[in-house]
Amino acid sequence: MPRVATDILKHFEARIWPQTLPEQNGLQDAIHAPHLAERDRYILALIDSSDRTVQDQARRMATCADSVHLYVDPDLSDVHEYLHRCKCRLCPLCARARSIHIGQQVEALVKAMKKPRHLVLTVKSVDVPLEEQLRNLSTWFAKLRHKAFWQHNVTSGVYTIECTMNERSGKWHPHIHCVFDGHYLPYKIIQRLWHGITNGSEIVWLEPVDDVHGMTNELCKYIGKPQDAEHWTDEQLRTYAKAIRGRRMMQTFGRSKPKPIEDLVPTPAGVEASWSISLSRVLWLADMRQESAYRSLILIAELYPHLGRYIYQRMPQLEPEMTKAERTLAIMSIIESGRAPPRHASPPQRAKKLIEAELVPLLKNLHDVKDEDLQWL
Repeated sequence: MPRVATDILKHFEARIWPQTLPEQNGLQDAIHAPHLAERDRYILALIDSSDRTVQDQARRMATCADSVHLYVDPDLSDVHEYLHRCKCRLCPLCARARSIHIGQQVEALVKAMKKPRHLVLTVKSVDVPLEEQLRNLSTWFAKLRHKAFWQHNVTSGVYTIECTMNERSGKWHPHIHCVFDGHYLPYKIIQRLWHGITNGSEIVWLEPVDDVHGMTNELCKYIGKPQDAEHWTDEQLRTYAKAIRGRRMMQTFGRSKPKPIEDLVPTPAGVEASWSISLSRVLWLADMRQESAYRSLILIAELYPHLGRYIYQRMPQLEPEMTKAERTLAIMSIIESGRAPPRHASPPQRAKKLIEAELVPLLKNLHDVKDEDLQWL
């Protein structure tokens, strides 16, 4: 058995799920499989909080990915997956989706800049509640942006607040990453201004942005879940969850009025004008021996590999056998990388449009099936 599968099995055997949380279903476990232990640990830490708002975040995270619908636009032969997400910042699945969504917006914004520069503003670690530190950091950065020197030299920008933990002192270390456009800013002047505003913090970093894509990834990588959160104690996780609740961790600024960053991942375009069918219904129809459902599940698994994990778990008979060519490629992959591939090497990905063109009429057939027509099957 592959190591990942063994780790997940051990996790299930040790899992203790309190009754105050919604029970997890197979779809959730399959979709969250790459980070299942990490996610469970965050949920269990937050539910133990004495703060009701933090407990609510745990309950929301426990409902993440508990259902999925396929929205179909027959006119365009489009299929959109709509996965119910909790949208909590500590949820590994939602954090990744949020960072990708925000990263696309930030990259477009930075590419439009003439001379982008990266500025890091730090503050001294202090024994002050994290909520207060975050408020102070936002206030201090606003004061910097209102300085005449800043307004004369900076036209626009975007900033994000990142929270880390100082391992030696055990104190919070929130800081600002900012990419701005404008004239050259002398490092010493920025350092002096920041020192005066923060009453003593003077560690800043300023550099030109040469790799826009790399800088965007770095800027947005931990916009949802902090980079070292897995090393935090349960109490630190609860403190962080409470401190960031309702707080914008990324924002645009400048006299050129750049477009605001959209934080939450939006509903796919066209969903409102489409009809939908749930994955659970397609599986149920397959159990009822509907041929269209079998073929639909195979196509859904090809279109959405993360759903394929659940589909093949529920219906292992649908899982494709490894061909001789695929087995050869898998062996070559082991030799070259030193890592074992998945149990079945994935076949070459077909174009999304080709899969959708085949899937849409099948889903339409299933959508039109009435329950009363199935009672005698």
